Amino acid sequence: MKYSYNQIFNELSKSNSSGRSMSSTQYSKLNLKIVKLLLNEGIICGYLINGNLITLFSTVTNNKPTTIKINNISKPGNRVYWSALKLKNISFYKPGIYVLHTSKGLMCGEKAIQLNTGGEVLCYINV
Repeated sequence: MKYSYNQIFNELSKSNSSGRSMSSTQYSKLNLKIVKLLLNEGIICGYLINGNLITLFSTVTNNKPTTIKINNISKPGNRVYWSALKLKNISFYKPGIYVLHTSKGLMCGEKAIQLNTGGEVLCYINV
């Protein structure tokens, strides 16, 4: 699947809006890197790899999944690239977690600003 990373964000949004604390998506190396990044940022509390599927467990507070809003920025027909300066300016006015695919790998916006590198902005996560 060429743009399978959009599927992760869509599944997380659907499960969060319906109140489920678990969702699953297709396994790929890029999807696994995104899942590990989401785990490090505290968006999900864990994951499980079962054959060709990755099951994601959302962070739960008061017996309900934590409310998150995920906006896909870069899409298959419209790829969006930001420099480190633009990312710094936008994240100042619209704080949240930006997931970027850079030449140095997959990383969140704060790390990209620290490394002074830009890249393709996959999504914006508002927690």
